[in-house]
Order: sequence, then structure tokens, then C-alpha cells
Amino acid sequence: MEYSKDMAEYEGYPSSIVKPASEGEVIRVVRLADRTKSPIVARGAGSSLTGAAVLEGGIVLDMRRMNRVIKVDATNWYVQVQPGISLDDL
Repeated sequence: MEYSKDMAEYEGYPSSIVKPASEGEVIRVVRLADRTKSPIVARGAGSSLTGAAVLEGGIVLDMRRMNRVIKVDATNWYVQVQPGISLDDL
């Protein structure tokens, strides 16, 4: 299963996978996790070497649908992006 591991050797199996496309959807999932006392982890590309994106039970937020560049400030070398953007796309 794609969500059971990242680049680390750790494995875990989430009970739910949510792929939000907006900030509002993220807020609703976080509130649900709070009400149900469910662990939650945000996941990008799954390239972590620490096992940080692996969760046993609980909710995985797959952030890849939230992948827009919001603002580029070339003068100050600053870019604001959504959490699902990859370095290749940036």
C-alpha cells in the first residue's frame, strides 16, 4: 500500500486516507480527528527518511492535490506555496 511506508524502513497502516483540495477540507478533517481523538499526519511525496509520514491507524492527509504556487517574490527570493507542491514542480 502506497501510504504504509515512506523512504524509511518503518511501516504502518492508516485507517483513513483523505486527499483534500482546499484549506476548508483540511480544517474539516482536522476537526474530525480532534473530535474522534484520531492521530493525523500530513503527507507529501512520501520521501521522508525518518518515517514521519507513516501512521498506524488514524488519518493520513495526502496533500498532493494542494499543489499551487501562491506568490513569488523574486526580489526577496521568496515563494509561498501550498503544502503539496513538489520541488520538481516548483
